[in-house]
Amino acid sequence: MNECFLDNQKQSEHIIFKTATGYQKIYIHEIEYIEAQNKHCCFYLVSKEQVEVMIPLYKLEEQLNKYKIFFNVIEVI
Repeated sequence: MNECFLDNQKQSEHIIFKTATGYQKIYIHEIEYIEAQNKHCCFYLVSKEQVEVMIPLYKLEEQLNKYKIFFNVIEVI
């Protein structure tokens, strides 16, 4: 039963971001990957939805670091 509670708690973790049309709640478990686009970031979700938020990547990384499930991929040429 304790495992079930922890699973539900992890699925309810979310962050609220400002978008062009207002604010949107994004659940952590729904994030597939994030792409930086100038001073904005685009979230690609498991549901195939794309959400553009008005926050630079470096600030977003600060918020997501506490979840310890995200990492930054740097392309080396």
